[in-house]
Amino acid sequence: MPQRNTPIYSLSDRFIDEMAALDPLAATYLGVAGYDHLMTDFSPAGHDARAAHAAQTRCATTSNCPSPNTPQANTCVPSA
Repeated sequence: MPQRNTPIYSLSDRFIDEMAALDPLAATYLGVAGYDHLMTDFSPAGHDARAAHAAQTRCATTSNCPSPNTPQANTCVPSA
């Protein structure tokens, strides 16, 4: 059985928790409890928040990540 207290498991658990808050419809579809009474924000700001979340999570798996408050926050440059 794989060890569950590793950084990648922590990252994936945090990703699901944060994704569920940003996208309650997806959370309900995936069976994450506690979001079935909420609605996903489909405004441009909601889309931007979900895109930033995905980019930040992707960056968490690399060592070269731009600051979250910069225009490059939605991009990630893998370390060489």
